[in-house]
Amino acid sequence: MESFDVIDTPQHQKEQFDVIVVGAGLAGLTTARELLKKEHGLKVARQWVGRTQKEIFSLLEELNIDIYEQFESGTKVGQLGTPDVRLLRSPVLLFGLLTFSLYESLDFVLSYFRMNRLIQKINILDLFSWNGAQSADEQSVASYGRSVALTRTVRDALSMSTRAVYGAESKRMSLLFHLLYCKSAGSFLDLIQARGNGAQAFRIKGGAQQISIKMAAELDDRLRLSTGVKKIETSEDGPTRVTLECKRLVLAIPPNQCAKLEFSPPLGYLKRRLFDSMEPGHFIKFVVTFATAFWRDDGLSGEIASTGRTTVPGEDLVRFLGEKALREFIAYEEKNWKHEPYNGGCPVDHVTPGNMDAFVTIRDMHYGVHFAGTETAIAWMGYMSGAVESGKRAANEVLHALGVDHNYLKGSQLSADCKRPQAPRDQYEKHSKWTTILIFAALIMMKT
Repeated sequence: MESFDVIDTPQHQKEQFDVIVVGAGLAGLTTARELLKKEHGLKVARQWVGRTQKEIFSLLEELNIDIYEQFESGTKVGQLGTPDVRLLRSPVLLFGLLTFSLYESLDFVLSYFRMNRLIQKINILDLFSWNGAQSADEQSVASYGRSVALTRTVRDALSMSTRAVYGAESKRMSLLFHLLYCKSAGSFLDLIQARGNGAQAFRIKGGAQQISIKMAAELDDRLRLSTGVKKIETSEDGPTRVTLECKRLVLAIPPNQCAKLEFSPPLGYLKRRLFDSMEPGHFIKFVVTFATAFWRDDGLSGEIASTGRTTVPGEDLVRFLGEKALREFIAYEEKNWKHEPYNGGCPVDHVTPGNMDAFVTIRDMHYGVHFAGTETAIAWMGYMSGAVESGKRAANEVLHALGVDHNYLKGSQLSADCKRPQAPRDQYEKHSKWTTILIFAALIMMKT
C-alpha cells in the first residue's frame, strides 16, 4: 500500500484510492485518461508538433483539435561564427552552401554526418550495449563539438541547437544523453527543423493548452489542483501517518521534482543519483506583438538564430528585423520558467556528464510507485508526444499490477520481452596466475 503526505491538507485526513496520479501535465492526464478508459471499479484521483509524433497526433484527433503548418517561407536571419548578421536563404544544412564559405559549408556537412553515425549506434532500451557509450557519457556536447568541428561557425551552431532544444548550455550536457535524445526523435535535424519531420513543422490551432483543458474536463471532480506532494511511504503493513492512500501511485512529474520528494523506503542508489543529476532547462519565453507581419513583406520568414554573442551591446530584434520592429511594436510579454515551483524550468530535464549509467533506471518502478513524464519516453522524449506515450505506458503498468487487461508496456520492466539494460561496470579483470607467469617468462627469454 502506497501513501503520501500532501501540502496544505489536514495531516490526519485519510482517503483511499486504487490509483493516484501525481502531476496534471500531459503525462499525468494521459495516465488518468487511459485508466478511466478501462475502468473496472477503479477509483482514480486524477504548441508545436511534428509529423512523426504519432502519440500526440492521435490524441489531437481524439480531442477534435486541428493543426496547421508552421509558416517558414522566406529568408532566415542568423548570427553565428561572427558578430555580423547573416541571411540564411535555405533550410538548415543546405543554407551553408549559399551563405557561408566553402570551408564552413564542408565543416557543417562533415560534422553533421559524424554525429549522425553516432546517433545510429544508440539502442534506446539498452544504452550501454554500444561500446562507445561510456566514453560518450564522460564528455559534454561542447567538448565533442570542439573535437570534431573545424570552424567557430559549426561550434556556434551546435551551441545554439542545445540552447534552443534543451534550454541548456552544451558544456553542461552529457554527449550520450544528446545522442539518445536525437535517436528518440529520429535524427538531429528532426529536433531543429520546422519542415518535413521536424519538431516544429505544425502548430496547434487555438493553442496547445486546449489539450490539457479538454483532458482535465473528462476527469470531473477526480482532478485536484494546487495540491503538492512532499513525502511518499511504501509499506506492506500500511502507513502509520497518512493523508492519501492507494494501491498504486504514478509520479508524472519532472525528475528534478522527484528529487525533492522524501521516499520511504528510500530510492535505490542509481534512481536517486539520476533524479539528483537531471537539471531542468532555463528558458525565458517571450511573445512580441506587432501591428503587422512586416518581415514577410521584406522576404523574411521571422526565424532568428543567434548565439547572443555580439560586439553590439543590448542585442535585440531591431538588429535582425530593422527599424520597423520599433514602429510596428505593440506589446511584449515574457515567462521565466525557472520561477515555476512544480517544474523549476523548461522545456525538459537533461543529464549532466557522467550520469547516464543512472539513466537506465528512469522507467523502473519503486515498489508500487510508477514513473511517467516526457523524460521517460522512448519516442520523442522531451516533447508532448513523449509525454502522452509515457502516460500510456504507466497506465498499463498499473493495469497489469491490478490484474486488469493491458496492452502497452513497451519500455516497461513489466514487458514480457524486457531486457534489463546494464550500466557499465568499472571492475578489475581477473587473470590466471599462470598467464602472468608465462608472460613474465617470455619477457625474460627475450632479454636473454
